[in-house]
Amino acid sequence: MTKHNTKLSVSNLDSFLGQNSKSMSDNTKSKIKFRGANFLMRLGGVKNLRRALKLFDEAYDLTAETYGTTHTRTYNIVNFIVVCESKLDRTIKAIKQSKN
Repeated sequence: MTKHNTKLSVSNLDSFLGQNSKSMSDNTKSKIKFRGANFLMRLGGVKNLRRALKLFDEAYDLTAETYGTTHTRTYNIVNFIVVCESKLDRTIKAIKQSKN
């Protein structure tokens, strides 16, 4: 049996995120976007963090539509959005301080 590379990397992230099809449920699409956003957040960098925030927002919209805004899965995504925003703020401040 063939072993496939299941690890995310920068080179295969776009194809991973582009695997949405019409037959996929919103829950599955949300999980794919969440995993991609989490990967980008762990990479760091302003560009990656902004893209991660966009993906987290899309995942939140899909999850809130499926489960509602008071579901624990929706709260988890909100928590990751807050963490990503604070990481982005710290990164921007560090870049500004290094330029001065």
